[in-house]
Amino acid sequence: MENLLIDSAERIKKGEHIAGLVKKADITFFIKCEEDGWFVHLYNGEFEIRKQSAEDKGDWLVIEGNPSSIKRFINGEDFLLSMKRRGELKAEGKLRQLLLLESIWFLTK
Repeated sequence: MENLLIDSAERIKKGEHIAGLVKKADITFFIKCEEDGWFVHLYNGEFEIRKQSAEDKGDWLVIEGNPSSIKRFINGEDFLLSMKRRGELKAEGKLRQLLLLESIWFLTK
């Protein structure tokens, strides 16, 4: 999962068509997949990704699901909020930030 996040971050950074959106973004979120969790901070076009205990999550957006669902979201193959509505992922946080995150990944597929 960590490699998937790193590869995705690189793909997003190279996406010239969304550069303005990504450079303005300031989002911190936590991805929980089974027993593992990753802290991701997107700020000023740069990503910080680190493995973190699921118990240590802070007041961030939280996305939780099984590996295949998270992979589909990160690869931009499906919309975060649609997956949430279908029960494939859990997503908690401010709607505006969830939509921004969804847009960034979907537009870089």
